[in-house]
Amino acid sequence: MRILVGLAAAIVLGACSPGTGQDDSSVSPKTPPVGVATSATRAANAAVAERLPLDDTSDFVDATRGLLAQLKQDRITDANGNTVWQ
Repeated sequence: MRILVGLAAAIVLGACSPGTGQDDSSVSPKTPPVGVATSATRAANAAVAERLPLDDTSDFVDATRGLLAQLKQDRITDANGNTVWQ
């Protein structure tokens, strides 16, 4: 569940990130300015936020430290059963 929450948060935050800094003179007039979310994006983000326990910030803290998930086993083996990481 913690991985799912972290992944959803990354998607939501990534969708709101600033543009690439490229020339946007060819962008259609209906396109919002870079960094401004459309009403559809805001609604989608709000719907995701309602389904996730965003008040529990432990996933965000773990992700900033580089921790994405705990291993369920003490060692990792190759196809022959040899320990490759412990």
